[in-house]
Amino acid sequence: GPRAAPAPAPGLTWWVQVSVSRNEAWARALAQELNAGQHRVQVVAPADSSDGWRVMTGPHRSREAADSAGRALGRSYWVVERAPQPPRGPR
Repeated sequence: GPRAAPAPAPGLTWWVQVSVSRNEAWARALAQELNAGQHRVQVVAPADSSDGWRVMTGPHRSREAADSAGRALGRSYWVVERAPQPPRGPR
């Protein structure tokens, strides 16, 4: 059938990063604990071997929105800008 035109690529979006760890199980346990507190938290897999497992919430519309989401977590966090990640297919 007819293919939908690709949506224009949005710019950077704001994310709250709670932690980055080499330990996937630890990252997933932290995300589960935060999700139990009604926060929308996800684990982002490492982009490459030098990266770690990131526990993040987002995307948020603005730096202010990300900051208030970070404060609501009640733990240390930092706000990062990320380009939307394209889905990674098989290599």
